[in-house]
Amino acid sequence: MRPACPPPPTVAVAVSVAAWLGALCCCAGPAAAELGVEARLAWEGYARPEQWTELTLRIASDRGGPVELEIGGAWPVRSEIQIEAGRTRTVRLPAQPGLDGDAISVQVNGPGGSASTRVSPRFPPAGRRTVAFVAAEPHASGAFTSLAVEPDGLPRSAWAFATADALVIEGGALARLDAAQLGALRDYVRACGRVLGVDVPPAQLAEWRSAAGCDGAHLANAGAGDAVEERLSALLALPLPASPTARASARAPAARDALVAFFVLYAVAFGVGTLVLRRAATLLIVPLAATVLLGAGLMTRPASISFSADGRHTRLRIDGLAPDQVAVDLPAHLGPPASAMAADRTALRWGLDGSRAGVQRIELATHLLSRHDFSFRFASELEGASALEGGVSP
Repeated sequence: MRPACPPPPTVAVAVSVAAWLGALCCCAGPAAAELGVEARLAWEGYARPEQWTELTLRIASDRGGPVELEIGGAWPVRSEIQIEAGRTRTVRLPAQPGLDGDAISVQVNGPGGSASTRVSPRFPPAGRRTVAFVAAEPHASGAFTSLAVEPDGLPRSAWAFATADALVIEGGALARLDAAQLGALRDYVRACGRVLGVDVPPAQLAEWRSAAGCDGAHLANAGAGDAVEERLSALLALPLPASPTARASARAPAARDALVAFFVLYAVAFGVGTLVLRRAATLLIVPLAATVLLGAGLMTRPASISFSADGRHTRLRIDGLAPDQVAVDLPAHLGPPASAMAADRTALRWGLDGSRAGVQRIELATHLLSRHDFSFRFASELEGASALEGGVSP
């Protein structure tokens, strides 16, 4: 029997290279496609600086497990979800663009790695009213800016309606809205939002009127041949009820009171030392010791936290006596805080679970004798004021 001839060297090299490339592709292929994220803003990408809007994320992963989400912008927002392997999950989170108009960053960290993307908001012209036309013919006007919005671009949370000063919606578009959008629109009407329906079915109009705030003054309906612009101008002329805003000031009145008390005690200690003691060294030691003791007591005291609530708002006050990192757990079903700007290093922990949907925790850095006031609206106007539970975590 003749021995088998070895393959030519060129064939052997080609086979080895092919096997090496195949192994490399098998190793690198799944890792490159393990985690992906797509981001889209409501209102067809339009948003107002330092106002809340809704960010929709579509997340896909080849591996299941917990996924951490972090949204940038004027207010950082963090959340966590569970995702199944090979499935795509859609989640909606609050986002707030900054005044600079920079893109909102999205960072996703999961069991298979990380992914990131950025979405750039489009700002309507400043100083003009903005009217969103949902499946309705936009009207050109010098009095307001018109935004053409598809039904799917309407947000699914009432707190995300700050982009528009008024809403014009065709009756036929209501059938293209899902249950969450209809609920958010109802809550917007309940919160005195300006809505002009065009040929809205009587049953839907009656439901809105029964729920409308401000005695229904901000809700109107027009027929196809009616003067839509005139009715819209009348709605825009109506004032909106004042909303409480959040404040984060470095030196609030209560902080000033504490500072005054500190110096009064210092003066008392110095005066007592001057009258009672005769030695110069002792005169210096007594006020210095009092200063150290008062400062130590001030620095070791935790931040003071208080809640108050009425039918529509929950208010949170944090009085920080010293520089510290404070995390406060919030009641269920709260929307994002009403605020023009987040305080230094303030972030929200957002829950997506049905029983704890909404903002779950606020994390911020306090300063010496600082006060931070926040006002939260309920994520749905149908949610009543719940039992208040708050606490500071280390």
